[in-house]
Amino acid sequence: MGQGETEKIAGELIRQAVMLLMDRNEDITLSSVLNILADFQMRAFNTGQLNACIQAIADVSAAKSGSLREESALKDKVAGKCSSCRSSDNVTTLH
Repeated sequence: MGQGETEKIAGELIRQAVMLLMDRNEDITLSSVLNILADFQMRAFNTGQLNACIQAIADVSAAKSGSLREESALKDKVAGKCSSCRSSDNVTTLH
C-alpha cells in the first residue's frame, strides 16, 4: 500500500472516529478522537490498517499540538507578552 493510499485510509479512520462520537452523543474533541483511533489501532488486523491508524493518530496529534501552541500564543498576547515584541510594555494591540 502506497503513502497516498495510507493517507486516504487515515482520513477515513478520522471521519469514522468522529461519526462514532456523534452517534454516541459524546463531545468531539481532538483527545476523544485520539482515544477512538487508539482503539482502532489495537483492533487493526493487517499492516495496512495499522499504518493507517498510526498515520491518523500522528495527524490528530499534530493538530492537537498546533492547537495547544496557538492557545498558548493567544494567552501570551492577551497577557501582553507577545513573543515577537521586545518588551511586553510596548504591546498596545494584538497582532
